[in-house]
Amino acid sequence: MIRIHRLASAEIEAAFVWYLKRSSRVADNFSASLAEAFVKIQHQPLLYACFVEDYRFIRIRGFTYLVVFSLESDDLIHVYAVTHESREPGYWQNRNL
Repeated sequence: MIRIHRLASAEIEAAFVWYLKRSSRVADNFSASLAEAFVKIQHQPLLYACFVEDYRFIRIRGFTYLVVFSLESDDLIHVYAVTHESREPGYWQNRNL
């Protein structure tokens, strides 16, 4: 199961709206690539390297966004941020689910 922090949900929405204002096709591609990233981390979360404490990330294919997550147990993944790669690293570290 994936649990998404409310601020990560807001980041997803903001990115989608930003792309939608430019192209509905690109916005749809963003959503599909994000869904693909979620499937990948559900199936093989340990495949992605730790980069800050126990936080891991996956790049969203075709976009300059990262999904930052941690594996809380064998069946629970917390998504803390869906962030643009140029954003300040670690800004999401104080988020509690």
